[in-house]
Amino acid sequence: MRFAIKKINITPTEPSYLSGQINRIAKHNVVLDPLYATLIVLEQEDQTFALLGFDLLMLDESLVNLMRSAISLHTKIPYKNILFMPSHTHAGPEVLEEGLFGIKLQEVLPGYRESLIEQVKQISIMAFHELQDVHCYFTKVELKDLFTNRNDPNKPIDRYLRLVAFKNNADEIIGSFANIACHPTILGPENTAISSDFFGIVRDAIQDHYHFPILISNGAEGDISNRHTRISSDIHEMQRVREKLKNQFPLSLDWVPVEEGLEFFQNSFTFKTILQKERMQAMIDHNDQLLQSESNLDKIKLLNASNTVLKAYHSRPTEGEIDIEYKILKLGQLILCFLPMELFSSHYLDLKAKMKHELIIIGLSNISIGYLVDKEAYGETYEGMTSPLPWLEIERFLNQIKADLIHLDK
Repeated sequence: MRFAIKKINITPTEPSYLSGQINRIAKHNVVLDPLYATLIVLEQEDQTFALLGFDLLMLDESLVNLMRSAISLHTKIPYKNILFMPSHTHAGPEVLEEGLFGIKLQEVLPGYRESLIEQVKQISIMAFHELQDVHCYFTKVELKDLFTNRNDPNKPIDRYLRLVAFKNNADEIIGSFANIACHPTILGPENTAISSDFFGIVRDAIQDHYHFPILISNGAEGDISNRHTRISSDIHEMQRVREKLKNQFPLSLDWVPVEEGLEFFQNSFTFKTILQKERMQAMIDHNDQLLQSESNLDKIKLLNASNTVLKAYHSRPTEGEIDIEYKILKLGQLILCFLPMELFSSHYLDLKAKMKHELIIIGLSNISIGYLVDKEAYGETYEGMTSPLPWLEIERFLNQIKADLIHLDK
């Protein structure tokens, strides 16, 4: 196998509206830490893949297609083999043409999308001049007291940071791929500073501790966040989490060799969507009632944000369809599943329990159609109310992807 990793700064140079908080309408006034796009190129025999991570909330189909076309045109990487993985920071610039949840509150900085396309094209071209023969290794580190299930902190979740490392012939790690499942939202809605937030802290801590570059991706984070573990939602909390995280890393990592072999699989699915408008209106009314007596600022922001999304969804057609594609990359005994959604952790734990190989979910891959909730949350929680996917459709999709994963889990 041959491998290369490249990183480029994508921090906007002019004041930009931030994405990820529905009720925040302000341009950034400071940069807490730079934002990056990170590219990994994998090549084995006649197969080549590009994995691109971004310190951004998410991407839309138009931007994904334009970046894919630019990369594919200037490299030998097939269009379908180019995969995108935004970290889901809520402190990055607006990049979605239609806005979060399809609610357009602010404009994208003129020229920013075009700049992203040019930058990823350039690092893709450069990566081919740095491809090296490598061997692949895997490890995972359990992280404690940094995040929980945000709807019920007592629910079981997956707490592992998974790391895939690539060593050259001198046995040096020249790059790595990391995956962790969590909404990276230490900074709250009042924040107007650019930041990669929690994932930037994780990435920096790994690089400072072990001294190798890293592409970090998000996992099945639909109902996972630091809502119940953070003390505040500002830069002081980021510093506290940084120290807590560093203390959890072992002095050295126990690497397991990854078997040779690279397989690629892709499939599609059509969801039939139904919006529960009566239940949506009931939740809006309930939120309005709570707002009359609520004094906690964090809860007030959450209730207002929930109502903004619910009202926007309530105005849409009741029924429709959503077509998606998902992709699976089998790397030795590792199975990387790229899903265009925010998968609930219970689904990941259920899928993982049925497999003998290591399953790594990459959520929000390429685009996101929203939350894929569990049965308990469907129609009850914020995620369950705003998801247009009926429970029977969610079950149908899970059965299909489960069959695909088990087929590859040889």
